[in-house]
Amino acid sequence: MIRSRASNERPEPGVLFLVDALATMRGLVTALGRDQEHLVPATVVQVLMEHQEIDGCAIHFNRAAFDGRAKILADLHAGRGMSPPLVELVGRLSMEVIRAGAIRHEPDLFRRTDALTGSLMVVPIRARAVVVGTVAVWGREPLGFEAWHQSLLELSCDVLGLRFLPRLEFGHDRPLRAEGSDGQAGWHGSTPASPHSAQAGVEPAAELPGELDERADLLDAVGFRDRVDPAMRCATRRGATLCLLCVHIDRDAIIRQVPSAWMSEQAVEILGDSLRRFFTQEIALARLTTEDFAVLCEVAAPDRALAIGTSLLEDVGALKIALAGQRLEVCLSVGVTASTSGWESIEVALEEAGAACAAARRQGGGVVAYSARD
Repeated sequence: MIRSRASNERPEPGVLFLVDALATMRGLVTALGRDQEHLVPATVVQVLMEHQEIDGCAIHFNRAAFDGRAKILADLHAGRGMSPPLVELVGRLSMEVIRAGAIRHEPDLFRRTDALTGSLMVVPIRARAVVVGTVAVWGREPLGFEAWHQSLLELSCDVLGLRFLPRLEFGHDRPLRAEGSDGQAGWHGSTPASPHSAQAGVEPAAELPGELDERADLLDAVGFRDRVDPAMRCATRRGATLCLLCVHIDRDAIIRQVPSAWMSEQAVEILGDSLRRFFTQEIALARLTTEDFAVLCEVAAPDRALAIGTSLLEDVGALKIALAGQRLEVCLSVGVTASTSGWESIEVALEEAGAACAAARRQGGGVVAYSARD
């Protein structure tokens, strides 16, 4: 029996998409070879707009990457096909992407605000390990971008990052302003400039709200151990109380709600970003596995550790995550252990917190389990 494809399923990319993608890359390579650097951003926008599923595009550069400032400044250098509210949103998300160095995907903008529709993806431009800016693309249709669109944009950003690598190597000031056909810097085409773009459209977009400005570094397992070991020794000498939280995200439950593993990873990354905001002032935060995070923090008393875990559950419970056109139900399990005398090693601490987290999972998740050491 032949089964028809569900109406909400998207076909896998075929020959036409491949031809379109190759044409886009050919246009990018040609554009990046131009001698007039200030024309490159506008030309890249024009090339990406020729892709059949991209209806709007904007490029921001991180001024701090070029002039050595600590404060991130996302300058709008070129854009086309986006309304002013969308330009404003892209400026905010570009600041976020530059800070985190991670892709931001909004599959259905209407879920975010009634004023916008369609799909949005913001991808970091890197020159070596430095995030020098972002490329944002918008499609009129919700759920319009998939994993292969992300791959194309990442490749485009890699090529674009190579163009500005010499500026980082030789200490040039900053990227030159892009000029449109009307001679104005920054935004060009039929869409007006961002309301926050004084001085010919290259002033930084409005910054994110204060609660998004500070975020903890997200370490891997090795970086976590390197940071935690000296912190544990110092706390033991001072007699301070440390607590370790093991946070498990029920990834299987997320996968059952979205059509692809790629989108489930996007959801986990959003949750990880929420953890970074929640644990801004803590000693160390790490993603240990695809679905497990660990946090080490100093507390006034051991019972405070349980309160932190409970507050985390409430914070994530209030977080609204929508992917693939639907609200996701997210379940966390939190295991907590605390010690004033210190642990023999970080492995012992992780084992205790992990055992508590496993106990929370056996209760169905959505709870905090506490393992008292002292």
